[in-house]
Amino acid sequence: MGVDFPKPFPLGAASDDFLRSFAAAVLPLRSQSLREEVCPGVLLETDGPPGEVSCRAVRVLDGLRAMLGSDADRRVSYAEGWPGVPVPAQGQGDAGCQLLDEFITSRLGAELRKGAPAGGDSLRVRNLELVEYMAAWAMAPPPGVRFEGRALRDHCYARRAEAGVLHTMEKWVGREQDGPADSLVGVLRTLLAEPVLRTLPRWCWSRWWSRRLLRSRHAWYARWRPTGHSGSVFDKAVELLRREAERLRGADAAEALRSLEELMFRALLADLHRARPGRFLPWRRRRRTRRVILLGLPPGDAPEAVAVRRLLAVYRSSLGAPGSASLLLAGAGRAADYAQPDWKLCRNLAEGAKRLEPVPVGSTAPAPLLVRMPDQQSFFATDGIYQTPVQPTWPLNWASARTEAAMEVVALTAAMSLIGPWLWPQIFPSEPGCLDGSAVAGQSRPAVMGESAGADGGSPRKQYAAVVQAIGKLNRQALRAESEFGKPVRKVVYFGSGIDNDPDEIVMNGTIPELRGIWLAQRRLNALAAEESGYRVRLYVDVRDAGRKFRNVVQEAGKVAEEAQRAEDLQNSRTVVGVIGFRESRAVTKKAAQVLTEHRIPIIGTTATAVAMQQAGDYYRPMSPDNDRETEIAARFADQGRIVSTGGGNCDTATQAVVVKDPGDLYTNELAEKFVRNFGPGRARTVSFPGRHGAQVSARDTALRVCDALRLEPRTVVYWASRVPQFTAFVNEYGPASGCAGRPLTVIGGNELTNAALGGQFPQSWLRLYHTVHVLPDGHPDENYQAKELVADYIREYTSRDPWVDDGHVALAYDALTVLSYAADGAYSSTREADAQAVKSKLDNGVHFEGASGAIDIPAHNGSRPPRDKALVILHHTDEKQKLVLYCGRFTQKDGTVTHWGPDDQYRCPQDED
Repeated sequence: MGVDFPKPFPLGAASDDFLRSFAAAVLPLRSQSLREEVCPGVLLETDGPPGEVSCRAVRVLDGLRAMLGSDADRRVSYAEGWPGVPVPAQGQGDAGCQLLDEFITSRLGAELRKGAPAGGDSLRVRNLELVEYMAAWAMAPPPGVRFEGRALRDHCYARRAEAGVLHTMEKWVGREQDGPADSLVGVLRTLLAEPVLRTLPRWCWSRWWSRRLLRSRHAWYARWRPTGHSGSVFDKAVELLRREAERLRGADAAEALRSLEELMFRALLADLHRARPGRFLPWRRRRRTRRVILLGLPPGDAPEAVAVRRLLAVYRSSLGAPGSASLLLAGAGRAADYAQPDWKLCRNLAEGAKRLEPVPVGSTAPAPLLVRMPDQQSFFATDGIYQTPVQPTWPLNWASARTEAAMEVVALTAAMSLIGPWLWPQIFPSEPGCLDGSAVAGQSRPAVMGESAGADGGSPRKQYAAVVQAIGKLNRQALRAESEFGKPVRKVVYFGSGIDNDPDEIVMNGTIPELRGIWLAQRRLNALAAEESGYRVRLYVDVRDAGRKFRNVVQEAGKVAEEAQRAEDLQNSRTVVGVIGFRESRAVTKKAAQVLTEHRIPIIGTTATAVAMQQAGDYYRPMSPDNDRETEIAARFADQGRIVSTGGGNCDTATQAVVVKDPGDLYTNELAEKFVRNFGPGRARTVSFPGRHGAQVSARDTALRVCDALRLEPRTVVYWASRVPQFTAFVNEYGPASGCAGRPLTVIGGNELTNAALGGQFPQSWLRLYHTVHVLPDGHPDENYQAKELVADYIREYTSRDPWVDDGHVALAYDALTVLSYAADGAYSSTREADAQAVKSKLDNGVHFEGASGAIDIPAHNGSRPPRDKALVILHHTDEKQKLVLYCGRFTQKDGTVTHWGPDDQYRCPQDED
């Protein structure tokens, strides 16, 4: 039995190894081990002369107890079990309680409950207390009681109500009435006090225990005795108790005691399981050790050996149940008298130290270890080995658990006071907000009303003449390098659509920004060719004006074809290696592309997006994403994005779309059809403006039809597939003439609207306009290095106020010329020849580089399809600045494809199939 000053563990061979293994089992490195791994029990054989066995066992257990801390400074929760030493049972004694002394489990539970370690919490043994009440009732039933669930419940409840609030309630209901039964007090007591203070608490208490023992996730009683999960646990337990009470009076008394011992031991394990370690509460975080049972083992023929043998059998059968992972059993004495065939025999302490290893829960429960200790008297006569007691640690060793909890509450309160104003609207938004996007700050500045394409000074014609003159200067330098030094030069033809004298119209014409992008690309590419003259080809750019709306483009294509045929074998600056441009998807541009394809001249389109253009043949290759990709992204944006104003600064998704198209225009007709297909034919209606086959459809007519649709369904979005002049007329008519003056209207437009929007048009407050572009806004974090360099070069040569910086014309023209240069350089470096057919062959082999408009990924034999996952961006047009709301595709080579958009990236971007 324990003494005030325990002696150290005997010193001998491998004593320190065994104590280290014992300490590691008590305090594992991983706290998860207390829930996931079961340790085998270890029983130390201290055989010797008859008078020495007990003293040696005390010496060994005292040495182990010294590892756990003294009573004044207990490091680990432990209990000592010495059979034959009376320990008062819990509760106020009746005969049944006195009989509980026969069960070692009852004593262990009492010690574990009161033996809390320093800084930790005491073990609550609610399950054990309940089954002790049950066992006491079964072993000494009150006279005349019937074995029924209700009687068992009332007995257990009465024992539980011996103190506290429940005791007060029971006492008040059960006391003698002060007046006649028919008095007001008596009637109230009968009608109210009895049901509320006695019947209802008993019913609730029974339901609580039944759920905990039969129906909860850790219902240990239902797992041990599978009698179903319904009903009352007292009705089920009374059957077990009735049987054991009958066996106690017969020849099977020993088996009955074993069954009751197991009932209590499993209840104790359930309490240990509920007291498992955790991560959040300070009390749970401090549960870093296994609870230890130190068990004295008397000789096998001693009277108290019966209780020990029963406990060991119950322990062996229960090992592996929830809670057993946080328990370690260590015994000392005549261990061999209790050995079973499946026990593992360890010949010495060294072997015991090696085998004292936990195994995972769920596997075969480990058998107890029978460890033989030296039986020499000299081994136990030593002073012993002094080992440092186990020392559980936690972040705030100096503070109690209550202090730590108080500090956490203060810290949490301070943190919530700081982030609460921001966090609350995120968790409990009052109304859905709008997908407005975010402004991007870069090198460029937005254009304002009245300041458009002429921001860098000069009329449109002067700007056009200046950039053509700059290209001509580079052409002359290339011809001089060819004539004087024999440098390779090849011709590239650019098709533009002329310019407008009207400065309000010039912003909608992409010729000037495309030519500026071509000039910047030609300057860089020819400079690289000068540095690597043996591998690169200088480019001569022939600028051709195909007339307004490309009306002369077919004739110009025929001229280029004739010139190319005449110079086919020259291999000089007159040799045409390709054509770039084709900014618009029109019937005439498609026909021109077919003419060039027939003469086997490669064409690199800039901003023409119609899929129909790809039908011109496999010599045509677009640089921008086509209408299939654009309309799929736009349809998802309308269907999933909160863009339709519902009032009060809130928005919702679109349930209906009105699609406006020009039926006689190849680009707008195709764009409308593909959007309707992607958004859903049953959810979209088409409006033609201007009308079909010469029908006169005015802007007012279109505004009235849109207004009528908006009245019938407020969550309507307009998808504008028609051209910019029609949109300008529609906007001017919608406000005053449609009957919807001031009513919010959401419009999604293609790249056709981008030029005008970036030029500062459409300032109406009721208009929520979204439009697509082909580059990220300058300054965006995902903008690649090539794009940043191009913007810097452009601003350096022109102005930061230019609306063309962010619309994609400059970058796409820049990349178009780069693609042709890439193919021409590849052909020349391998064969010293570069012509249209060689360039076509190199293009068919695939092109991969990081362009100013995003990553250019053209797989081998890609035909006339655009680069894979070509970048597409949707901007929100505001008075202040264009705001980014969506971007999908590949913008850099190293970071891969942007595959999601929206708040928290919750929506998927469409991706091209391989």
